Amino acid sequence: MKNFRWFCFGILAFLFSGAVSLLADEPPASAPKISLKMTCRAKGQELELCKKAVEDWKKHWKETKGQDCDVEVISLPPNSSDARTFTLQLLMGQSGDIDVCQVDMLWSAFLAPYVAPLDEAFPHEVQETYFPIAIQNNVIEGKLVAIPWYVDVDILFYRKDVLNIYGRPYVPQSWQYLIPHAKSLSSERERNFGDKILGYVFRGKSYEGLMCHVVEWIEAFGGHLFTPGTPPQQS
Repeated sequence: MKNFRWFCFGILAFLFSGAVSLLADEPPASAPKISLKMTCRAKGQELELCKKAVEDWKKHWKETKGQDCDVEVISLPPNSSDARTFTLQLLMGQSGDIDVCQVDMLWSAFLAPYVAPLDEAFPHEVQETYFPIAIQNNVIEGKLVAIPWYVDVDILFYRKDVLNIYGRPYVPQSWQYLIPHAKSLSSERERNFGDKILGYVFRGKSYEGLMCHVVEWIEAFGGHLFTPGTPPQQS
């Protein structure tokens, strides 16, 4: 399925609450050790990957700037909605407990009023090394408010054995193909074996993951949720 869930779990919003100036400028020789606190998602391997990225960055900073840096990693709640609420509360309350935050791409628009712009730290020549859509998503009112860390995409898994049983060896290439065949497979399975098989399953719980699928479906049929160039509003 060629319907990508662009960054729906993973954008690193670097350097708010004054951290931009700390990391963008060359520190003086007598500068004290930098100490930062960073939130990281705790789902799956994300926390371990985040910790490794922090260690790699600390090593790079030491090698290039000659300065030590301590980074305390703070785990976000595993549920996306809880993580968003936690992050928003920290920012709206102007908390000094966090300097760097890993966020979801869907959060950029409503977190924008509370974070420092990153344009100086990430000039256009650097931004051009990223996927254009990733940068566009994080430019709010002309300011870069987050920088992509990694890309998540949705993947369609399919039952090859079931397709072969019912003479459908071809993997669905579009929703128009998948929908009628999923319905047919479900009814045939129930008729022949007395048990029902769902032709298509997805994350249907009322949370951000469902919205990712909804966006895919709408975009796949030529629709759009928002007018291009206007960020979504927080509900």
